[in-house]
Amino acid sequence: MLVESEGSLQPAVVLTAPDGSIIGAASGAAPGETAVLQTAPAFAAGTYTRTVSGAGGSTGGYSVRVILNAAYDVGGND
Repeated sequence: MLVESEGSLQPAVVLTAPDGSIIGAASGAAPGETAVLQTAPAFAAGTYTRTVSGAGGSTGGYSVRVILNAAYDVGGND
């Protein structure tokens, strides 16, 4: 899951399982950076919740991308 931020937002994301347990969390390194939550297991049927917030009380716009059955290559293809 990727949370791409705009402006002064330092994104933070938490993925919660149907039983309420947290199965993954990530935050951007700085305002304007992307938060990348790599592979997280979907071990049970039910509703999984993703919560996006601003680390350190930061605010701003964002977009979320969920990639199923794959990991995101943060290093690029150099």
